[in-house]
Amino acid sequence: MADIRDQLLAAFEAEAQDHIEALRAALGLATSRQPMSIREVFRRAHSLKGAARAVGAEAVETAAHALEALFASAMKTGEPLSEGELARALSLVDAIARGAASVRASSGPAGSPSTSAAMSG
Repeated sequence: MADIRDQLLAAFEAEAQDHIEALRAALGLATSRQPMSIREVFRRAHSLKGAARAVGAEAVETAAHALEALFASAMKTGEPLSEGELARALSLVDAIARGAASVRASSGPAGSPSTSAAMSG
């Protein structure tokens, strides 16, 4: 069972890294006042949330949910993210990256994740 858990965590880490890089690139565009696809970043935040839930990474799931909500709000208004929203989004992506990097390290001996403290650093 530990082998399967390790495989799931490795897959999560790879998927999370891909989403994190894409989110940072998109938010970098927005920071330099270039257009970004709000639907694409919303989809990535949503996918991250689901992947985190699948491996029990609660802190990553929570941060991804907050990011998803921020992007959902922007989709509803049709307005670009404000400077404050961009800063919040970047902060959430950084928190997701820290949490995703620590998921495997914080898995308990029984293979059950203990990620609640993963994002407090």
